[in-house]
Amino acid sequence: MDDLQKKLTWLLVIFPGFVTVTVIGSIVDLGDVGDLSLTFYSLALTFVDVVIAVLMTAALVGILAAFGVSLQHSGKMLILLAATLVVSIVVGVVLGIASERGTFYEWLRKIPYVDVLNKRSQARPLIFLLRRNSGGLLDIEGDGRPGKKVGEAYLRVYLDGGVIYEGWPEFYDAKPTEIYLSPGCKIVEQDGRETKASQIEGPGVIIPESQIKHAILLERNASPCWHLYFPETSKPAQ
Repeated sequence: MDDLQKKLTWLLVIFPGFVTVTVIGSIVDLGDVGDLSLTFYSLALTFVDVVIAVLMTAALVGILAAFGVSLQHSGKMLILLAATLVVSIVVGVVLGIASERGTFYEWLRKIPYVDVLNKRSQARPLIFLLRRNSGGLLDIEGDGRPGKKVGEAYLRVYLDGGVIYEGWPEFYDAKPTEIYLSPGCKIVEQDGRETKASQIEGPGVIIPESQIKHAILLERNASPCWHLYFPETSKPAQ
């Protein structure tokens, strides 16, 4: 009985953090989280949730006091419990979205010295780069070349069986499903160097990610597919 009470007490202590972890897990795949890791994350997030909830409660109580409303201890505790629950959910949503979009790791990389150690993203490298590419932010994170960098690029994918496609990655998913290139081209390599692009009959091509052997990001000016669709454009890649 004493052991059960201890477990229940411990569960109540980490409950706010557990709610936050659950909300995060509903937004982004956390993978296999062991009991020890789950407890640690829940405890750490409980601290964050409670600190924010205490500050919110103190601010609300102060505002009510300024209007002449005095709360009993039980009333203050009820507000604190409600604030903790709300904060647990909100923090979970914010961290879940930030993690799913890679923003969480961007925040970490902006911290001095941490950026040297942290090169991680919740998304796999291909999806992470496509997200940066869609936002025109490839030159900030994703293009590690010295000197001139580009904010966005075309994608060339090599499939099993030797088929090659190239185009603008219009749509893609965080999970290994498909990548949609539009406009898209079929590429024929000659002698492993020269390339010939032909337009696809239609708005684009859907490529199962599981069939991709490897992929290359090309500057628009270096993409024969881009020149095929925009022959009159001479503006350099940005």
